[in-house]
Amino acid sequence: MTNKPETQKTRSRTWLWTILVLLVLAAGVFLFIRYQAQITQQRALANLITQPLQRQTLAASISGTGNLTPRQSTELTWQSAGKVGEISVELGQEVEAGQVLAALDENELPANILQARLERVSVSQSLADLQASTDRQREKYTADLAAAQAALPGLQEQIRVYEARTCTEWNLKNLRQAYEDAQKNYEDNPDAYRLALLDRARNNLDFCDPELIAGTLSDLRAQLSAQEGNIASLESKLEKIKNGPDPDERQKLELQAELLDKTLAAQEITAPFAGTVTAVYNLQGDTAAPGLPAFQLDDLSELYVAVPISEVDIMQVKPGQKAQLVFDAYYDQSFSGEVTAIERAPRSQAGVVSYMVRIRLVNGNHAVNPGMTAGVTIIIAEKPDVLAVPAEAVVNRDGKTYVYVQRDGQVAEVEVQLGEYSDRSVELVDSPLAEGELIVLNPPVDLMQMMTGGRMNFGR
Repeated sequence: MTNKPETQKTRSRTWLWTILVLLVLAAGVFLFIRYQAQITQQRALANLITQPLQRQTLAASISGTGNLTPRQSTELTWQSAGKVGEISVELGQEVEAGQVLAALDENELPANILQARLERVSVSQSLADLQASTDRQREKYTADLAAAQAALPGLQEQIRVYEARTCTEWNLKNLRQAYEDAQKNYEDNPDAYRLALLDRARNNLDFCDPELIAGTLSDLRAQLSAQEGNIASLESKLEKIKNGPDPDERQKLELQAELLDKTLAAQEITAPFAGTVTAVYNLQGDTAAPGLPAFQLDDLSELYVAVPISEVDIMQVKPGQKAQLVFDAYYDQSFSGEVTAIERAPRSQAGVVSYMVRIRLVNGNHAVNPGMTAGVTIIIAEKPDVLAVPAEAVVNRDGKTYVYVQRDGQVAEVEVQLGEYSDRSVELVDSPLAEGELIVLNPPVDLMQMMTGGRMNFGR
């Protein structure tokens, strides 16, 4: 027969041990969950990236891409046929404006250049002799003018005499009758005496003949007009060379020399501006022909990028604005630039209207090469000395804006008011944060879910 009190006591101990086991298990589960939470916290905290809150200049910008071009660039080509002679420069060499880079072989020059050389010698000699030739011309013109002026009074006197001749009608009739009689006598008995009488009768008739007088006066007046024109021409010529050679003659010779010099220049290739030889296309002995390339010359003293900016943004771009440039070859380095010009002519592509903006590279010219693609950021507005945080540090939730900050070993959620934006940062207006506080740049979702009352302990 079982003892009832003993059985009850045994049952009580069993329940007690069961409760103790359950309590131990519960404690273990609690500690395990807490441990897992701490591990999760530590992992989340270990991945946090922080940055001190600082004052900075907030910049608004417009971006685009373009290719780097030199200040000046040209491909130099041959202007005449022949064989390439001496090449005076090397690839990469800096040259001055007007410097000869290469020339045709002197032993195989084309006929037009040889002819130009011959004519150039003649023109040069004419220019050299121009003063002496002018002196001889001046002497001749002076002598001719004196002779023409001396002949003028004689012509004027002859005209006056012929104009003064007058004969009555009966006298003219008698003279004609006398001439006809003398002519008949001579025809009947041709001898020297009767011929002399005929000549005298003819002269007497001519003296009063109106037609003869009118014809003679016309000839004399024409001679007088021609002589006066000759005198005016001589005076004009003398005036032009009074103080030296005729300017028109000098200009004519100089133009001839200039044209010949251009023909002769075709045997050489010269640098039109100071720059760097960036390509050499010929070797000595190569065949040259008009239009064939010889060199590429670039002025690398200044480099530019032309960037298309849409019509929506172009009114915000002004000359003098700063710009930042990045190149694929220097992805970890930024270069400075400045807007120098804005095209007024639009460009349309696929229905999008844009305007080309020219930007000068301010630094690093020696590091980059023409043709490189540049990513350009034009600074169109700046707001200096503001508290700003990176855009990725801002969290929007339930219509409010927050940033997370590390304070005394804890992460705190702080509500903030935002102001102006840039591409990467945003202004904090009337911020409760102090300059220098550590801002969390990458607050993870699990960190925000574990936030209690806006704070989380680091487990210290």
